[in-house]
Amino acid sequence: MVYFLAGLQSIPTSLYEAALVDGATPLRCFLNITLPLLKPIILFVTVTTLIGSIQVFDEPYILTGGGPADSSMSVVIYLFRIGMEYLNLGYAAAIGFVIFAMTFVFSWLQMNLMGAFEGGRS
Repeated sequence: MVYFLAGLQSIPTSLYEAALVDGATPLRCFLNITLPLLKPIILFVTVTTLIGSIQVFDEPYILTGGGPADSSMSVVIYLFRIGMEYLNLGYAAAIGFVIFAMTFVFSWLQMNLMGAFEGGRS
């Protein structure tokens, strides 16, 4: 929310005033001014949220240790168990690489779908 608040405060009010003078409705102002100018913030928040959700470890491990019958086990808890409890470090490294690859691919897809790579090319 802090990122969105900072992004909203960085939008000049003169844009809204000019749009209202031209006869734009509040919905048009939101769709044509607010959303396009918040696009980089939305992209940043979605990518960091995705990375955080893929790499969740602390909460499920502290609360349940992976849960009864592994019901709250995340991929990172699985990596920790394989590497530290079973001492299968090669397999744990492979899991870590897969987590990295998943994070990279999903982040790239989000950035590509939101058009992060289109700006600045001439």
